[in-house]
Amino acid sequence: MKRCFLFLLLMPLLGNSNALVNNLIGFGVSEPFAISEETLPVEQLSLPAVISAIKSIYPNPFTPATTITITIELSKASNVQMDIYNLKGELIRQLDSSAKNAGTHSLLWNGLSDSGQTCGSGIYLLRLTVEGKSSQAKFTLIK
Repeated sequence: MKRCFLFLLLMPLLGNSNALVNNLIGFGVSEPFAISEETLPVEQLSLPAVISAIKSIYPNPFTPATTITITIELSKASNVQMDIYNLKGELIRQLDSSAKNAGTHSLLWNGLSDSGQTCGSGIYLLRLTVEGKSSQAKFTLIK
C-alpha cells in the first residue's frame, strides 16, 4: 500500500514511469513490479475499517439504562466487539460480538453484568474494537 501511495505521489513529478521505477529502487523498493494503467472497480478493493467511533452514550450519567451509539465506516462487514469494564479493568459485560455493516448502530445497556447481577454505582469504560483497532469512552452509572 505504501509503495502504491508513493508511486501516485511521484508519478506526476517524474512523468516517465521507467525513471520512476529506477528512482524507487534507490528508496529500498527491491521487488520487481509492473506499472499498469489498469484500474480495479471499487467493489474489488479490500479496504480495512477506516473509522470506528463511539458516537454517543446517552444519557450519561444514567440510571437504570443507557443507549450506546457507534458509527462504523467499512468497505465490507467486519467483526465488531463492544465490552464494558470497571475501573479495575475487569470485564463486566460483553455487549456485542458480531459482524456489522457500515453505518450507525445502537445498543442498550441495562446496568447488568454478564452473570445477570446489577452493577453498582460508578464509572465504567466502554471499549469498541473493530478490525483490531480500539476506541474507549467512560460513562457513569448512578443508583
